[in-house]
Amino acid sequence: MDIADKYKVEHLFLLIGENPLPNYVAARTLLKEGGTVYLVFTKQTKSHKICLKDGLKGLTIKCQDVDLANYESNAFHIREIIQKKIKSIKTESLGLNYTGGTKAMAVHAYRAMKELKPNAVFSYLDPRRLKMCIDQENNKPIFCNVPLELSLEELFKLHNDNFWRKDKTPISHPCLPEVAAKFAEFYTNEKLADEWRDWCKKKLRPQKKNMMDGKKKKI
Repeated sequence: MDIADKYKVEHLFLLIGENPLPNYVAARTLLKEGGTVYLVFTKQTKSHKICLKDGLKGLTIKCQDVDLANYESNAFHIREIIQKKIKSIKTESLGLNYTGGTKAMAVHAYRAMKELKPNAVFSYLDPRRLKMCIDQENNKPIFCNVPLELSLEELFKLHNDNFWRKDKTPISHPCLPEVAAKFAEFYTNEKLADEWRDWCKKKLRPQKKNMMDGKKKKI
């Protein structure tokens, strides 16, 4: 099933993590026409917030910043900052998508919203099912389709505008489709997918960081 209008809100809080894509999907699918998203970010995710904000430009979506500074795991400050913003909103049509951000941010933001707006719509993007999960109190969650298409240009800009080469046109036809199909098949195995993510996190990312640090030192 697709996301029903009753689950869409006028004001949607998004927790910004290192991957802006789930937040972009949430903003495009859970927000009513002309609604406002509240980008809850920290010092560490400010650049990701900027990419997401740029990605939403040109759409009928208004954006407001909710800056947690260095309080990504501080329960008191997360609750205080988010509830202050919630109290400034006069309508009851609110929601929280807690896919991004740290686990502490998700827990404390959820509690902050629940205290003031118990009827708010709480949701997250399930990476296993590739569906939006709508929480239901005292009942099983509802899983909804997210029929949203992005161009290569939108996807690159969303993650980091520096990746996008404005002097080159992206290739729109598939390259090495057999390899891509095999990789997609590999990724359907949850155990292998977890091992792949773990390898990227522990091996690939540190190597990339070392390369970037080396370039900065040369400059």
